Amino acid sequence: PLGPLPEGTAAWLQSLLSKDPADRPASAAQALQQWRGLFSSGAYLHSEKELVLCLLTAPLTGREQLLTQTRAALAQKNRLVCLIGAGGLGKSKILESLERHLRESKRICHRMRPSGGQTPFEPWARLLNQLLGKTLPASLQASAPVLAGLLPRLGEARGGNRLELFLAVARVLRLTMAKGWLLLDDLDQFAEEDLELVRFLLSQSGADLPRLLCTADTRSWWSLGVSGTVLPVEPLGDSDMLALAGTSMGGRLEPELAQCLLQESAGNPLVALELLK
Repeated sequence: PLGPLPEGTAAWLQSLLSKDPADRPASAAQALQQWRGLFSSGAYLHSEKELVLCLLTAPLTGREQLLTQTRAALAQKNRLVCLIGAGGLGKSKILESLERHLRESKRICHRMRPSGGQTPFEPWARLLNQLLGKTLPASLQASAPVLAGLLPRLGEARGGNRLELFLAVARVLRLTMAKGWLLLDDLDQFAEEDLELVRFLLSQSGADLPRLLCTADTRSWWSLGVSGTVLPVEPLGDSDMLALAGTSMGGRLEPELAQCLLQESAGNPLVALELLK
């Protein structure tokens, strides 16, 4: 319904679906390069057909005040800052913007997401793998048997209590992420064991531990057992919602459609974009 796709799109999709690896792009980066090549031709740009791309890459809209408030909170000594709101309000997109802000400020930051299957400590294992690389620093060699429970490449794991594991993780973070930030997206979706580690880190003293910036659903936040600076993510107002729609659609909506969008989306940008699609 949105118009013809660029020539070559069908062949590109067939290559992605090919059973023969030799016929598929060699990497996600190559596939993305091919995608951009298809959609960057002069015939496709600056036309109504850009609608497809605009809807898939809608900008962050109407969050300037919240971003300012959050950046101010990050500049203070808060151990944990949490953006809470209902699903679909764009918390993850706001977190992405804040991550760019931290990186531009030359701050160390790593983003963590819950494991799809709620596997305990899986997000922490991924983080430690990033932080430690292939070799364990000499100062952490004594912790190798404990950390091996999360990173088998470190050798034979020694059974121990959970406190030993938490202390070992804290040592890694102090060494590799001092005064940095851990960004935990959808904190309420983490396994209980992961939340227990978060609570432990927040209980530890010292400015050399990373601070935490997270998002969570309003309904779950108060049951997580953590405390910090809470910033609510509210539904978008009518003017911001129409600005988002206008940017995504490449122009103003007709009044009847605009009113329908405002009524049905109730200020939720995800719902609005799905309706526009």
